[in-house]
Amino acid sequence: MPELEIKSVPDGLSKPVKFAFVSGKGGVGKTMLAANFAWVCSHIARTLLVDLDFQNQGLKGLFAPHVRFARANALGAIQNPDDPVLRQPIEVSPGLGFLPSVSWEQRTSQDEITRCVHAEDFQKRLAAFLPKEFQEGAFEIVILDCHGGVDPVSLAAFQTCDHTLMVTEADSVTFNGTLELLDYYELKTRERQLKYNASQGSKSPSDRAAPQASRHIRFIINRLRSKYRWKDLDRIYRRFMKEGLGAFSQDRSIFCYIPVEESLADSFGEYPFHVKLAANSIFSKKVHFMAYTLTEGGLPLPANYKPLTKLRKPRYRNKVEKVVISNEYKNTQYILKFFAWVSILYAAALIAVAGALIHDAFKSSTHHPNAWQEVTEGLGYTSFLYVVLVAVVAPLLWYPIRALFGLMFLYRDKHRFQKALFRAVSPKLTLWQRLTLARLFILEVASSIIPLLLVVYAAVLVIFVLAAAFQKLFA
Repeated sequence: MPELEIKSVPDGLSKPVKFAFVSGKGGVGKTMLAANFAWVCSHIARTLLVDLDFQNQGLKGLFAPHVRFARANALGAIQNPDDPVLRQPIEVSPGLGFLPSVSWEQRTSQDEITRCVHAEDFQKRLAAFLPKEFQEGAFEIVILDCHGGVDPVSLAAFQTCDHTLMVTEADSVTFNGTLELLDYYELKTRERQLKYNASQGSKSPSDRAAPQASRHIRFIINRLRSKYRWKDLDRIYRRFMKEGLGAFSQDRSIFCYIPVEESLADSFGEYPFHVKLAANSIFSKKVHFMAYTLTEGGLPLPANYKPLTKLRKPRYRNKVEKVVISNEYKNTQYILKFFAWVSILYAAALIAVAGALIHDAFKSSTHHPNAWQEVTEGLGYTSFLYVVLVAVVAPLLWYPIRALFGLMFLYRDKHRFQKALFRAVSPKLTLWQRLTLARLFILEVASSIIPLLLVVYAAVLVIFVLAAAFQKLFA
């Protein structure tokens, strides 16, 4: 892969920036967020992504189909910091290095992992290991992906990093794990402070408080289901954070809400960088928002990378922050509401026509013995009015029109994403992949015909109205 120009640490930045991705339980999308966050950060400065999830090794599995691993691994580098081979990261993208959790060539036993991570000096070893990587690799940003749950590795990362990003989901089970992890951090932080105070002979009550350096946790609600507006969520979580989750939070609020997007979730594990494949997705915009907010003022932003430079505008940044519903969900809802309205209108039309037929038949039967024969030959004037009314009103309804455009955008985004995904993971497309893309392309074109005709119809109508108005004005 091509190398990026190695940048020097900017003036005023005394040390590289370190991020830790943690969670109270596994399965919340932490690893995928860490990988995509690292990819965005690599556009700002040279970035190192380290897999510290020694139990599950999620990042290692995510990159395994796409890169060739060498001897380098985080566990070996932390235990043997003087071995440069073990510290040599793999270039997975321009400007982005990756260090897998354990060795790819040699099997690492769980006993060895347990001995290493439960050692009393593990945090010191981790803190000593990172500066070597920064100095030798010229990395300005490091991102640690930790194990999901309460364990000493995530604690050491929390104590070492500048920012800890705690990923959770909006359900009671996941939040219970988040509470447990926060309690664990607070307990260990106070123990550490008391131990330090005892070694210094300090007995001041103020010294027993949690250190200010540890108040850097940011909370991310991932895979948010579309039930509330941003204002509702902000009000609920601010109260919740104030009561229990705000011990290490600076602003007592949720840093980022990331709504669920089914098309991205369905392709989990196929390619690491969804922000690259689906640049216009809400997920991509949220990850860019995170990177911009956390590095603003410390590292210079690239002038030619539009997804980040757009966030300089406060209005756009505020809009991205408050989005809690994906475009995919909106389009799907418009389509469902369209069919719901069509069903209602169709049922109303059937009832109206049936009523008109019965009315005409009853009215005609009092004068003509063959009334039903006359009714079957024509609907009658009343029925005709009902049909015309339905035909005129139905196209003017908001949901049908919006649903047609929603369907067009839905298949357009699906086709673009699937095409980018296939090209990223396959050097040569298979017959099944080509057929899949052909089907999505046909659906994209077919679903765009009516919306385009509506746009042309509206444009022609506006032109005729304006022309008539000007003709009448200047006549």
